Order: sequence, then C-alpha cells, then structure tokens
Amino acid sequence: MSLENYRYDVENCVRCSNCKWVDYICMKSKRFSKICPSHTKYLFDVYSCQGRMDVARGLMNKELDYTETVLDVVYKCTMCGACDIMCKRCLDLEPLEVLETLRIRLVEEGLGPMPAHKAYIERAEKTHNVFGEPHEKRFSWVPQEFLNRKDADVIFFVGCLSSYRSLEVAKATLKILDTAGVKVSVLTDEWCCGSPIFRVGDLKTAKKLMEHNLSLIKDTGVNKVVTSCAGCYKMFKVDYPKILGEETGLEVAHIVEYIDKFLDEGKLKFSKEVNLKVTYHDPCHLGRLSEPYVFWKGERKRYGLTDPPKKWRRGTYGIYEPPRKVLRSIPGITLVEMERIKENAWCCGAGGGVMAQYRDFAEWTAKERIEEAKVTGAEAVVSCCPFCKLNLEPKAKEAGMQMFDLTELIIKALGLEV
Repeated sequence: MSLENYRYDVENCVRCSNCKWVDYICMKSKRFSKICPSHTKYLFDVYSCQGRMDVARGLMNKELDYTETVLDVVYKCTMCGACDIMCKRCLDLEPLEVLETLRIRLVEEGLGPMPAHKAYIERAEKTHNVFGEPHEKRFSWVPQEFLNRKDADVIFFVGCLSSYRSLEVAKATLKILDTAGVKVSVLTDEWCCGSPIFRVGDLKTAKKLMEHNLSLIKDTGVNKVVTSCAGCYKMFKVDYPKILGEETGLEVAHIVEYIDKFLDEGKLKFSKEVNLKVTYHDPCHLGRLSEPYVFWKGERKRYGLTDPPKKWRRGTYGIYEPPRKVLRSIPGITLVEMERIKENAWCCGAGGGVMAQYRDFAEWTAKERIEEAKVTGAEAVVSCCPFCKLNLEPKAKEAGMQMFDLTELIIKALGLEV
C-alpha cells in the first residue's frame, strides 16, 4: 500500500468541495448539510479531503515538509469515508485510500501515529487488546459451553470494545444467536481485529493481528464469522482481503443481518412491546464502507478511464435496510429518520483514532449528531456499533435522550435477560 500508487488521484482532485457536503439532491436543510466533521469543525480547507489531497501531493513532490501541522491535519480525521462517497458522485477517485496510505507513509517515516495511538498499539501488542486489559479476562463473561465449541457452525468474533467495555452488547449478541438455535463458538485466543491500528497507519502491527485471527479461525474449520461491532465487521469483510491481497474464504456477517434472517425464518419471535420513538444512526463501517473490496490492477487512461474497467465501491449497497426493517418489526417501536442517513450519514466522531487523541473533536462531532437526532422528536438513538454507542451516549444523555445498541432492544422485545 504505497502513496505513489495514488498519484493520479491526488493530481486529479479538482478541488470541487463536494467532499465537504451532503450531495445536493439529498440535502434537506442548511443546518445539516455538511458531511465532513473535520472541515466543519476546523473551517480550513486543509482539514477537508481536498486539503489532505494537497498535502499528499506536496509530500510526494517534496514541496512540503513533514511538520507537526501536517500530522495534525492528517490525524484530525475520523476516516469515516464520507468524502470518498461524495467524491465518487462526480469523479472516480479513491480519497479514502489516499488518506489510509498517507497515514501509512507517516508511520513509515517514523512520524506517526500520534502519542495516544502509539500507547494503544503498544497495549495491543502486549495484551492483544487496545485497553491493556488481561487477555484472560477477555471472555470471563462467556458461559463455558460456548468457548472453543467443537460442533460450532458460526464463530462470534466479539472484539475488544464489546469484550471489555460494552459487555451488554456482547452478551445480547450471544443470547440472540443461542435463542435462534445457532451453534455458536467464541474463541478464547481472539486478538484485536486490527482496525484501530490500521486506521492510524501502523500496517505492520495490524497485519500481525490479522494473520493471527485468520489462522485461529481457519484452524476451527468454520468459515462463518459474525460480529456485533461495525469496526470488526468492516475489517474482516473489507480490509483483511485488501491488506493481505487475497480473499479470506470467510463468510462475514453483522448480527443485524442474522437477526433480520431469523425473524423472516421464524427463529426469533417478539413477545414484548418496546414503546419507544427512535431514530437510527448508520455506523460508517456498517453502512457506506461495508461493500466488499474489489481487487483491481490496471492503468488510468485518457479522461481517467480504467483499463481493465474498475468496479467502484460507492456506498450504495451498505447494510442500511436490515436494521431499519428489524426496528420496524419490534412491537411498540416508532422509527423516525434523521436528515443525514445511509451513505450520507454524519459520523459519530469516534473513528480513525480521533476519540483517543482528540477527545474534544470526538465529543463535538457526537454533539452534532445528537442535535440532529433531537430534531426528529425521537426519545432514543439506536445504532449497531458499540463504538458509536460509546461516543454518542454521553451527548444523548445531555440532550435527554437514551442510547441503545440494536441488540439491547432485541433482547427487550424477546422478553429475555442477559
């Protein structure tokens, strides 16, 4: 993954500013018309995708030095991919891959990532999780019959956050799978999926974690993996193949896809009303960034045409309908939508290492999203990512709203406890 491979992209960014705004045909108000958190927060073009494209070009052409300002610009980005989707509405460029390889370049030069990122990477290397918690504590909450199960049909990859900080999501997910009759296994030697490490540019460490997890899963002979974390989901489904250069052979699904299927098949039946007016927040990694990675090797020709033709990931086929369909099926739930939804959704603010290094920026971004949610008249915000819940929940409480992971509402509607 080399920055030089994206010279065409950085040189052909026309600085149109579409990366900063929701596509005009989807805009509903001036207040919620922006799409890029960092540009909206910091107001300078250098903090937008087009500005970072200039930075990448300047570094490649040796017209720009590696300075603290450059680091600040590159890392004050949630890597939400909104700019990538907006750019592809008018040009076929790869802004997000430019940003990823730009961070990789900074790490290779010994300049990145930022101090908070280095700290959690060191913790992940020592304890296999970004929190530095004892590895043996990772699955202390899991009933013995689900650990390293020999007759499993599905591996539940729990992830660091759900294992150590959002146990309610992990427990709910396991309960739902078991209730639906799935033979599910949790692997005791699961390591961090690598997402927080890859997002900040440490490709070498991320690969070690990825290779361990893939080897661990393949040794079980089970090829179905389910996650409750959008970050883990996107990492397994999109980034593992992209980074390792080959398909993994795994069938990767998010728990909401399973729930949708279980309801259709009658394997789950709701018995309780959940009287609540809710709005749904699309996680970036489950929504616009979740389309499978499409390998392409070729060249750009006149007018940017690709030879052979390239299939573009435009965010159109993200996991948008399953969570909405499931919410509408819960007795008593009323779903109302925010203005920015699906591929046009505003990021929660936690991703790309921002929550660790720039907490004020992460909190500001979350506040913006909750203000948008509040306008709908909803009593609660629902999402399908524990990381989104972690960052949004404090601001939701300040606004007098509740915050749920979808799995928590499913448990309520099933009349179960975890």
